[in-house]
Parts: sequence; structure tokens; C-alpha cells
Amino acid sequence: MKWTVDHHGKIDVLVNNAGFGQVGPTVSEWTKEDLNAHLQPNVLGVAYGMKHAVPHMHRGGSIINVSSLGGLMGLPGYGAYVASKFAVIGLTKTAAIELGPQGIRVNCICPGTIDTPMNQRGGADAELEAVKIAAPLGRIGKPDEVAALMHFLAADDCGYVSGEAITIDGGWLAGPSIALFERLVSSSGQ
Repeated sequence: MKWTVDHHGKIDVLVNNAGFGQVGPTVSEWTKEDLNAHLQPNVLGVAYGMKHAVPHMHRGGSIINVSSLGGLMGLPGYGAYVASKFAVIGLTKTAAIELGPQGIRVNCICPGTIDTPMNQRGGADAELEAVKIAAPLGRIGKPDEVAALMHFLAADDCGYVSGEAITIDGGWLAGPSIALFERLVSSSGQ
């Protein structure tokens, strides 16, 4: 941030996009370490990013925090991750209220599964296949699609959007895909 301010005089856009997610123990079995592994980068990273950027932002600035589809719904085995991503949405809404009088917009995006190196790691195959069946668009998202949403939220002509948590999930949160519905019906023998 110091480099940006030294070279450009201010910060126009902040994207808080660092995060950590891992399947772990259930909520009745997790440890403080399991929870902190998610809260430190996912919640404190966003909080400190906003804290240190805001003094260098001017009217018309835009903060874009990255939560997750897991910030809008529960996911078994991801309790610590889900808790941290729900917190990002809460921080976003609070910051939008507090920073609105300064003309700074604060929004949040909630991606579903996106085709990134993190999702190419071992063990992710089952999640990738589930998304292809469950998401109405029948595929995982592309990084360029997420970048386009970020660009929209950062643009000056998006100046009246603030305090929002916007999903980019191929329709997953809208409801079950036809493919998933058909599988459920056929597996029940009807």
C-alpha cells in the first residue's frame, strides 16, 4: 500500500482476495488451531486490509472483499472455513455503512468453485465433479469471470452499489440443477 500511495498518491481500489480453505474436522471435533488457520487469513486479512487502505482512499474508492459460496451456506466438513467466510460478509456490510459517508463503496463477491491452481490440488476431483452436476450452468467458473465481476464493482459507473454480497456460482445457490434433480429422482426409483 505504501508503494501505491508513494507512486500514485492514493488507493482507488482494494481487493482483499487472499484466503485459506481446507476440509477439516466437524464443528464438534475442531481445535483452536483448525479454527485459527481459517480466521487469521480469511477474516483478519480482510479486516487489516481495509483498516490500512481506507486512510489512503478518497471519495469514489471501492473495496471488494472475497468471501465464498461457503459464506452464504453451510458445507459439511468446512465449518471453520464457512465461519470465516460468513464473517467476511458481515465485515463487508458493516464497512459499507461506516465508509459510505466518505464515498467509499464496499462490496463482497461470493465465488463458487473456480478453476484455479488451488482447485487442481489432490483430492479436489470430487468437488469439481459435484459442481459440474449441481451447478445449473454445468461447469466450474473461470478466473476471468470473477475478474469481470471485480472490474464491474471497481468501475466508477457502478457508483451506487455498496454493501452487497454477490454470488458468482453458476447458479448453484439458485437451486438444484436439472442434472442433479434427475439424478436424485432416478436414484429414488421414481
